[in-house]
Amino acid sequence: MKTKDTQNKHTTSFEAHLNKRYGKIGTESRTTFETKAKVFAIGEIIKEERKYFHNSARIGR
Repeated sequence: MKTKDTQNKHTTSFEAHLNKRYGKIGTESRTTFETKAKVFAIGEIIKEERKYFHNSARIGR
């Protein structure tokens, strides 16, 4: 059985994960990742808004 201390040894912060995977803030690879992540998030917001307005128009609101 794992104790709380054993589990925490393998836990990293999200920032540490991003640093390891994409480099530190300001590097080209990190900037590229962050840009793509923001574009994806904005796209998802737009998609949800389109669904909302499409459904509202169909209902007649």
